[in-house]
Amino acid sequence: MIILLSCRPFRPFLDRAEKYVRLAVSLVATTLAASFCNFAPLWADQTVTSDHPATSPTPKLQFRDLQDQAARFNSVLTLPDWETTVAQVDANVDAAIADANRQLGAIAGVDPKGATFENTVRALDDVYAKVFQTGRRIVVLEQAHPEPKMRSASLDATQKLDEFVVGIDYRKDVYRSIKAYLDTNPHLEGQDARLVEFTVRDYKRAGLTLPDEKQQKVEALRKKLASIQTHFLVNANNAAAPLKFTKDELEGVSDDFLRQAKTGENEYTVDANVPPQYIYAMTNCVKEETRKRLCIARDTRAKEKNLPLATQAIEIRARLAELLGYGSWADYQEEVKMAKTGKAALDFEERLKTALEPKYQAETAELKKAKASVPRSKSITSIRRHFVCISPSIAYSTVCSRFMNIFSKSRFARSTHRRSTKTM
Repeated sequence: MIILLSCRPFRPFLDRAEKYVRLAVSLVATTLAASFCNFAPLWADQTVTSDHPATSPTPKLQFRDLQDQAARFNSVLTLPDWETTVAQVDANVDAAIADANRQLGAIAGVDPKGATFENTVRALDDVYAKVFQTGRRIVVLEQAHPEPKMRSASLDATQKLDEFVVGIDYRKDVYRSIKAYLDTNPHLEGQDARLVEFTVRDYKRAGLTLPDEKQQKVEALRKKLASIQTHFLVNANNAAAPLKFTKDELEGVSDDFLRQAKTGENEYTVDANVPPQYIYAMTNCVKEETRKRLCIARDTRAKEKNLPLATQAIEIRARLAELLGYGSWADYQEEVKMAKTGKAALDFEERLKTALEPKYQAETAELKKAKASVPRSKSITSIRRHFVCISPSIAYSTVCSRFMNIFSKSRFARSTHRRSTKTM
């Protein structure tokens, strides 16, 4: 894993939703890998021909080469030095915060007459980059370490870093130095101008232009929201979702899978929150009711803990949007994106939905034809689409090769339609 240490054009985003994205990407990657394994026998039998003469393989890049290329874009690449004990987690997080406070103190102590881009805006960006270097390592440990005590310590450390990072926005001594430089009306171009633009925007979004009383409320709510979002994700990650099935209910899976899943006489346990088990069963089992149970179990895991947290998060987001002067949380989120407002984003998706409806219906018809080739099949649902798209039970030589071409051209159309439908 390569960690991005410093990237001047971009100010680190403080929203904890970044973690949801990382996990979603991880799951998608795992799904694609499983899909590749299913299709590999088909592809392996195909002879690849080319009109171009054979060329020598491209030399492999060394890590030093990647570092040199990154340097051209004012970025630094380094390999992570993972914490292996609870004591290391605590010590490294405390050290990262202490180092950041020293750097922030230096920014706060800048003489207004000597304020420059390098000792204010750039220096502040470097503070975030270094803190996030530690934070991203700890998040991985929090989510993936096999030992509960390490995950627990990493969770506490993550919350500590979250609160600290949110608090940076409200260091008024630092803000004064930043503002002193901005008051000089500097003439900047390119990435430096972009960084200043983002810095000014982020201070406004944090509420630094509000009266002190409102600032304090915004800061407290942001810290609470960060904690809620962290616990929501940890609950979902740590939840177990074991389901028991008979051999008949798992029809279509391999004997090896059954041997590993066997927990009793004609009893087999599949944990819907263990991606390899979930993806394999969803891909290969021909029983729709089994796949439905797995899908529902995965989507509703940790609901007892997470539903109250979700309710709190929604309420806090609405309150934050109100305090910061936005019409809704959607308006706050979209301000930094192309759409700019929640209404513009929704209108765009509605237009896409209308335009793509004919293609969506045509693809659904194709899926129904494919599903009809599976015994005991019924109508198409979202649970069954997963099975139709990647199940090896459908003859590779006919349906799968055909669908590979269709799906590669229209994944965006289908996913956009589903997102639009959920938004309504």
